[in-house]
Amino acid sequence: VQRQRDLGLALQAERAALERRVAERTAALAESDARLRELVGTLDQGISMVRGMDGAIRFWSAGCARLYGWTAEEAVGQDAHALLRTEFPAPRAEIEADLLRDGNWFGDLRQRTRDGRLLVVSARKRLHRDAAGGPDTVLEALDDVTDQRRTEAELAESEARFREMADNAPVMVWVTDDGGACTFLSRSWYEFTGRTPETGLGHGWLEATHPDDREQAAATFADAHAQRAPFRLEYRLQRQDGAWRWAIDAATPRLGPGGEFLGYIGSVIDITERHESEERQTLMARELDHRAKNALAVVQAALRLTPKADVMAYASAIEGRVAALARAHSVLAEGSWHGATLRTVVEAELATFLATAVADPAPPRAVLEGPRVLLSPAAVQA
Repeated sequence: VQRQRDLGLALQAERAALERRVAERTAALAESDARLRELVGTLDQGISMVRGMDGAIRFWSAGCARLYGWTAEEAVGQDAHALLRTEFPAPRAEIEADLLRDGNWFGDLRQRTRDGRLLVVSARKRLHRDAAGGPDTVLEALDDVTDQRRTEAELAESEARFREMADNAPVMVWVTDDGGACTFLSRSWYEFTGRTPETGLGHGWLEATHPDDREQAAATFADAHAQRAPFRLEYRLQRQDGAWRWAIDAATPRLGPGGEFLGYIGSVIDITERHESEERQTLMARELDHRAKNALAVVQAALRLTPKADVMAYASAIEGRVAALARAHSVLAEGSWHGATLRTVVEAELATFLATAVADPAPPRAVLEGPRVLLSPAAVQA
């Protein structure tokens, strides 16, 4: 009997100890659960847990309540996707198959709040399995990315508009990053040079410049980049048919909202025709200067060679010789200063004597005969 009493007392003590341990563990779990709920409640993102693959909500954090407008009491037990009117980026069956296969899934969902407002939510799903390996629960982390996706869409639209504008601009357009590497070349640049993004982007554009201009172009760009300053340079750019064309390359710094340097945006214009025209004008100016000096030399010679015995005769002779020189210049101008025939010069000088009135039966006072002789511009002036 005593042994039975002792055994009973021992069993009672063991039971009491077991109950204490269970109570302590239950209290610890409750405290841990409370701390976890408190921690989850401080998160801006929503945390939810749904049963298996049927979408029934088992846990709904304070972040979910703030995000969607439904309290935990209202949401728990309901089908999450029916409650939120979820629009999936792909068929729901495909997403669930990926989740079952990989154990996790990440993507954007379009969902509605309690008041009907549309949200774009970045969802991270992780599948937890039961002891038998079947789907038990799905833990979800949910972030509101509506504004972010709207901004990204606006930036993408702006980028598309820029590319459309740059590709159809009458000039070639390029953009660099803050390190000086070219990140964009318009379609017109590729069509002009015949190069590809692989050979043009980065610093590859320099390979399209003339070898004699390459070093100067690189130095000008490097100096401007170091000072974050606009620049303008001229170099020869190779066309896709191999011809070298003169081009103006002008650029200005790109600045961020805070004034930070983002790189350059620039344009390239083919100025070959203008460059050649300027060269022709320079040559013409030199030729004009040369001809003016020659003309003055001829006038000086006429002054020296004209007899000076009589003032009136001297003035008349000078006037006549200068007039003759003017007529010779007119003849040369009509022939683009390539020269003139002797007959043309003589006809111009003797026009008064060669002309006869229509009604005048008398023969002209002078008649020209002789072979065709071509005179140089200098000879015409003399």
